[in-house]
Amino acid sequence: MRGLTRRTSVLAVCAILMVSVPARAVSLAINEVMASNSETKADPQGQYDDWIEICNYGGTPVDTGGLYLTDDPNDPTKWRIPATDPALTTIAPGGYLLIWADGDTQAQGLHAGFKLSAAGEELALFDADGATPIDVMTFPKLSE
Repeated sequence: MRGLTRRTSVLAVCAILMVSVPARAVSLAINEVMASNSETKADPQGQYDDWIEICNYGGTPVDTGGLYLTDDPNDPTKWRIPATDPALTTIAPGGYLLIWADGDTQAQGLHAGFKLSAAGEELALFDADGATPIDVMTFPKLSE
């Protein structure tokens, strides 16, 4: 996702936590978040939901299916990226994956089972074992 809204509700982050993880996951980072989306990008249902962008800064494609994303690092398996559609969950080298953070897991596309808070919070991406962190980032309270 490129471009900022007129509001200061976008926080672009390249927070990479260097940890020992399997080679297939080491090139991933939570790249951008949008908490309090009201006009930037609509989901497949036409709603302006919050979103999280994961970047593959490596040189090979990475299928994120089976990894976990959470807004509570004490609950690392809060939401599992579906492992049933690699065409939807594979990130090309240098590419990005957008995940809607609206709690609507039955909707078309990738919709996490939680919402983001404009008051700020911590996000984490965990490997398929549900215990090994791949990336952790915190974003502060966003201006209104």
